[in-house]
Amino acid sequence: MRDAEAVVNISQVFSASEAILTARVEQIKASLAHPGLKGGAVEEAVRNLLQDYLPKNIGIGSGVVIDSAGSQSAQIDIILYDAQKTPTFFRSGDAGVFPIECVYFAIEVKTSINASNFAACVKNMASLKSLSRKAYYPSSGPIIETVETFSGFPSPTWDPIYLVFALGADVRYQPLISYLDEHRQNSADIRGQIDSLYVHGIGLLTNITLVPPKAFKFNLTPDSRSLVGLVDNQPLLTFFTLFSRYYNQAQMPLAFDFSRYTLSCISGSPSVFLNTTSRNQAAIDEANKQGGQFVLPQQA
Repeated sequence: MRDAEAVVNISQVFSASEAILTARVEQIKASLAHPGLKGGAVEEAVRNLLQDYLPKNIGIGSGVVIDSAGSQSAQIDIILYDAQKTPTFFRSGDAGVFPIECVYFAIEVKTSINASNFAACVKNMASLKSLSRKAYYPSSGPIIETVETFSGFPSPTWDPIYLVFALGADVRYQPLISYLDEHRQNSADIRGQIDSLYVHGIGLLTNITLVPPKAFKFNLTPDSRSLVGLVDNQPLLTFFTLFSRYYNQAQMPLAFDFSRYTLSCISGSPSVFLNTTSRNQAAIDEANKQGGQFVLPQQA
């Protein structure tokens, strides 16, 4: 028989994490007056919290996200990406430029949330979720795999999830619910929205679906039937419980095609040097007549 005292109390573990985060926020507020320095310290506190619980296959960075059509997102505080398959186009410390196909989550961190900066969060979210995800090798063979990040929307690729993590609020919880609820009502596509909002000291604003006659369930992402509600009992534990449903299934069902980003850079006027035998020269002349262009071999 197991010793009862040896069993891990998960509830206490996350309560302690909440207390540590609270103490860190108070330390930051007492130590830093400059908004930029304070914001950077708050982002670091959230990043450290995530690193304690995320599996190693999920990388943590910050910066901008781009697509193969040449568009880019606003600056993202925390980017969670595939640590094994993501080729960053630039990196300095944790900051980098990431292809949208390899990004699983974007998290915007706020020292405090209010109506004005929530509207800014919506704008930043749209800059990410509007990016085009097309740089994949086509699937082949009889097995077709899909992921269902959003209920009722199976997809062969991963829809990036956008979360807001605030370390406080300038308002009480009722206006916060209204912010997210009005955002739901004003957005036609549920996949193009802020998915959930965690406000430290207040709770988790997330998606609640009623299950008749008396039950309900929570989900980090919305669907056509969900309502916005507040979880104020063990909100950090609830957040990570819902969060884990996604990060433990995070995958790229289709292989990332790096050439979609690079081919236009190298195909315009390739410099090719061949041994100038008569046979090679004839082939070069024929290619020049047709308009030579660099082509990568297709996946077998």
